[in-house]
Amino acid sequence: MKTIILAFCIALTLVTPTQAQMYFTQNGAGTMDGSSWTNAKPGTQLAPMMRFFLSSWQLWVAAGTYKVNTNVRDSSFFINSQIKVYGGFAGTETSISQRNIAANPTILSGNIGSLTDSTDNCYHVVQFMNADSTTILDGFIIEGGYADNLANWNNLGGGIRNWATSQPTVKSSPQISNCIIRNNYADMGGGGMVDFATYGHANSHVTNTLFEGNIAGTSLSGGNASGGGGFLALSYLVKGANTAYFDSCIFRNNLAQSGGGGAISLAANVDNNGTLTVKNCTFDHNKGNTGAVSLSSLYDLYDPNTHTAILKQSFENCRFTQNIVSSQGGGVITTLYFKPAQSTMSLVNCTIDSNTGGFAPIYENNNAVHSKNLFDRVTIHHNEGFYSGGLAIWSRSGSIDTTTINNCLLYNSGKGILVDVEALEGSDIYTFMNNTTLYDDSARQWPYNYGLFNNVAGNSSGSGPAHAIATINNSIIWYNRGNLNPAFNICKSLAITKNGSFVTANIYTKNSLINLDQNVWPVPYPNGQLDYGTNMGGNVSGYPRFLDTATGNLRLGCSSPGLNSGSNALIPSDMLTDIEGNNRILHNTVDMGCYETDTLPTPLANTIITVDTANSSITCTAGYNMQPDSVVWHFGDGQNSNAMNPTHTYAAPGTYNVCLKIFTACGIDEKCDSVKIPDTTSATPPTPPSNTGINNNSLLNNISIYPNPAHEQLFISGLKESVKVCITSLTGQLLQTSTLSAGNNQLNISSLPAGVYLLQLKTDTGERKTVKIVVNRDE
Repeated sequence: MKTIILAFCIALTLVTPTQAQMYFTQNGAGTMDGSSWTNAKPGTQLAPMMRFFLSSWQLWVAAGTYKVNTNVRDSSFFINSQIKVYGGFAGTETSISQRNIAANPTILSGNIGSLTDSTDNCYHVVQFMNADSTTILDGFIIEGGYADNLANWNNLGGGIRNWATSQPTVKSSPQISNCIIRNNYADMGGGGMVDFATYGHANSHVTNTLFEGNIAGTSLSGGNASGGGGFLALSYLVKGANTAYFDSCIFRNNLAQSGGGGAISLAANVDNNGTLTVKNCTFDHNKGNTGAVSLSSLYDLYDPNTHTAILKQSFENCRFTQNIVSSQGGGVITTLYFKPAQSTMSLVNCTIDSNTGGFAPIYENNNAVHSKNLFDRVTIHHNEGFYSGGLAIWSRSGSIDTTTINNCLLYNSGKGILVDVEALEGSDIYTFMNNTTLYDDSARQWPYNYGLFNNVAGNSSGSGPAHAIATINNSIIWYNRGNLNPAFNICKSLAITKNGSFVTANIYTKNSLINLDQNVWPVPYPNGQLDYGTNMGGNVSGYPRFLDTATGNLRLGCSSPGLNSGSNALIPSDMLTDIEGNNRILHNTVDMGCYETDTLPTPLANTIITVDTANSSITCTAGYNMQPDSVVWHFGDGQNSNAMNPTHTYAAPGTYNVCLKIFTACGIDEKCDSVKIPDTTSATPPTPPSNTGINNNSLLNNISIYPNPAHEQLFISGLKESVKVCITSLTGQLLQTSTLSAGNNQLNISSLPAGVYLLQLKTDTGERKTVKIVVNRDE
């Protein structure tokens, strides 16, 4: 401590009172008074300046690695309130906007001891305590913190510890931007960072920051820790509160070894409030006992019958992918509520895909007095949960839960259930599903295979009645998959179960498209119901005619019974768009499902015909922009074929009109070409065969097409008259058309991916020339 005070006193003698900012380089420069880059202070003075300055100074720090000037583990870069610290400078800039942070890594390191032993590192690399919202940390890499000491909460927040303490009105609200928080450890939780509220309010605001490779441990006692490999928000004593905000952040490869989320965990006592707001963030390859993100409340330590907490979490424009849940009890997003007064969860325009483990990708086990959930424009697919592949909402012990699902898409996920709703022992749960699409067509060995499973259980009169009521409007639930276990050979879109004497369960279905084929309840499970529940009218049948289920394109195709078949009166007043942001009503009547169809595609036929003059035959290849239901070729000699790519031999020479007609749900299209079969018995040499199209005509001779391979532009010169140009794939799919004038032309091909294509020129008189072109994207 004497060393720190002495360093601070020396630093004060070198400070000009009128300075607005102070400059630091690793070794210092010039007079080292910090007045400019040429007179920068050395890195040994950075920690003292952060700690003791009380005004709104800016500290500019050049690239390099900085450590506290001591080997004491409880030392850190303690940033005082209102101090603004910026890193990422090269050492010549005159404004913050001139920084190139990526090119000038500025590292705050906790590795103060042995370089190969992290257990002797600082408990916390950076600390804030009761810092106001003008306090800034911007442009740094924070690494090497190792919080493993129970004393003074030195087992929380290895990278950054933000602590609000002393009074309920005190807040600690630093702004953290453009940082990388990596490779830190905290035994109790918050490997990368912790917001810790004891009496006060810890309200960090984090933007454009990467949390990577941080670990939350198992606590010193060996029990469950609070989790949060990347970030933990923890309110511990009475009236503590957390309000954490993240925008444009990435959470990658973080780990919670025991309890809580691998990326983020918010834990609060029942008497404390907690708010988590996450926007435009990505969560990938995180691993946690209860998911990538978890929000939980604990029983009130002082009065378990007083429920005053309000817990909120919201996610907007976020993606969760390839995260791993190491326990069956959690999900990618897990919420565990124990008697707070209110709780809300909101996901808007988010994608949850390719995650594994846990009870369900989104799992809420709710014991709140009242809980309200909103899922709006959320896509969930290809997840593998222990029980459900989509949402699992459980309400229990006197709770009232309301869940609204608008414009959501859930498909090909999980072992069985996409939306699992269960009211248990004296609780009420109400589910409203509007313009949502649920689809699954893959067989799995699992006894429960449902789109929406609505269950209620109440086995004792003392717990009070339980209710599970679901309302489905303008939605598509299409379960069409078998079960690999012959004992449970069912696959159902809707299921209602009632267990106990004091229960009510029902589904009210209106203006929806539901697959109710083979509704047979399995013998070992009595008291079940597999139908609409209560048919409220307007429901339709028939296959939805999705455009392409193999690629997850569940937009409605031509002739779908769900097109313009919903009810406008059932649309919630605040639901103005579909899952892609298009107007929810485009053609007077709303479509069923999450997509609103604007314009249906028009079928386009295309042909590639190769002439074999030696055998008087042609080989035909059908091209199209959508898979046809059927095709017919007319060869011009009275013969036809329904094969997709037929070969035909002519009995006599001549010119034949060959036509391809394709039949699709969106209509019919026909494409015709003129083919000349020469007389091979005459003295005139036969026309050489063409392997890419019809024989060349003199009007198209002597033209140049270059370069080939091409990149962005293709030049076509020497045209004697205007021509039509079409570019197709080798399988005949039409990709691009245009018209070129006589003379020299330039054709833009920047929209084509790298590959080999066929370019066909056609004159107004029907003459054609086809060549192969190669598009190169390596430049």
